[in-house]
Amino acid sequence: MDLRPSKHQFFGQYEYSPKKLIRNLQEHPDILQALEDYPAENRKIRFNQSTLQSYLNEIVATPSKKVVDGMRRTLGLLWYRIFNGIEIQGLDELKSKIAGKRVIYLPCHRSHLDYLLISFVLNNNGMNLPHIIAGNNLNIAGVGRILKGGGAVFMRRSFQDKPLYGAALRTYL
Repeated sequence: MDLRPSKHQFFGQYEYSPKKLIRNLQEHPDILQALEDYPAENRKIRFNQSTLQSYLNEIVATPSKKVVDGMRRTLGLLWYRIFNGIEIQGLDELKSKIAGKRVIYLPCHRSHLDYLLISFVLNNNGMNLPHIIAGNNLNIAGVGRILKGGGAVFMRRSFQDKPLYGAALRTYL
């Protein structure tokens, strides 16, 4: 496989701006409704725009060309050391089947290599870099920033008592 840089897309043909996306999400009708409804359910806790802003900052992926390029180079070396290279079959068929569609990839997640390999193969072959749902336990100093820069969307394990968080996550996804 050729590991030289090629044209890379992050999340589609458009320019991806996390800050602009967060501003747009803050005005989404589902989120505005959640902001309005929640205080009526529980008057002890009142959510506001700053709470919403912190939830969205926690959730939204912040892809970075620098991070993606660095990960591609590092992972390219890793695949050749661990696996003695990788062989991809059926990628052209996949490209033709998914052209113009939204796709959900469901790796078996037997290890962290699954989603890293999928992201590497897609990005290295000029396809959209997928969002990767990750538990917020991976959002640790240094690592979290790199993962978000590579397309990670951090999600809390439980948020039943935080309907605004649930609305923010659903709306983003």
